[in-house]
Amino acid sequence: GSSYVDRTVWEAVNGTLQDLLNVFTAGEDAVSFASVDERDADAAKLATQVVNQILLRDNQGYNVLASALKECLVTRNSFVKRYWSEDEKAMTEKVEGVNPDELQAYIQGLEDAGVEKIEVVGTERDDGLIDADVSYVLKIKRVKVDYVPLEEVLVDQWATSIQTATYFAHRTRKTKQELLELGFPEDEINNVTEWNTTEEISQQQIVAWARTDWRNDWHQDIGTDSDDHAQQVWLYEQYVRTSDLNDDGIIRLYQVFDAGDRILEINEVDDIPFETFCPYPIPGTIFGESVYDITKDIQDLRTALI
Repeated sequence: GSSYVDRTVWEAVNGTLQDLLNVFTAGEDAVSFASVDERDADAAKLATQVVNQILLRDNQGYNVLASALKECLVTRNSFVKRYWSEDEKAMTEKVEGVNPDELQAYIQGLEDAGVEKIEVVGTERDDGLIDADVSYVLKIKRVKVDYVPLEEVLVDQWATSIQTATYFAHRTRKTKQELLELGFPEDEINNVTEWNTTEEISQQQIVAWARTDWRNDWHQDIGTDSDDHAQQVWLYEQYVRTSDLNDDGIIRLYQVFDAGDRILEINEVDDIPFETFCPYPIPGTIFGESVYDITKDIQDLRTALI
């Protein structure tokens, strides 16, 4: 009847996690590229600067690494997604006490930088200077790196690596409004059925809630049934190797987006933009062993003895 549980797994996982994180975050650079000879020294230096800018400054590199590394130590594999992102951000800047020429030069500078939808609302002072609010839309283009929870990933069980997998998928819950914002055809989204997939949500929540067993107490029904644009559906971003979409018999890799019972988009792509972390790889499979696997029996034994 004792409630005592030995902490061997916790200590092994978190102790190993700190050692791994120190490799990437102890210094200024998470990674460093080494040149083969003097001819590519400049290229190696530039690659180091670019990759560290992307990982640690353009993205929350520490949090991505911490989440992915901890998950793989417990669950055998974790996944990270890399992709190109083009976002828009509304900005408003206040300028005070400038003359008309300075204001015009400022606006011209924004236009030269490719800024769009510039709006100026200003008032002229008695001394001829201008106070103004300048609003514009800033386009942010960059490489994004995201941690992907294990329960959102589906992979071919016979795969030996992500890049050679016959099938790989990333599934997420999206509202109709979010699908429209992603640029999918409105007519297809409006005809999507099966917005309520309770059984599939439940299966995914079993895995998600296993991380923190108190989440069931916090779960709330958000009541979106009456809001058409807030209803959710599974968006599948699938990567499939097949020759069925062409007549030459050559197997190609396709990216297929579908939601509910609708295929939203199909693209031919070069690779699957995911990477996996695995503490102890097993030859011949994408999956391996975790720290949990090799310490759980010790924890059970010590728990029973106490």
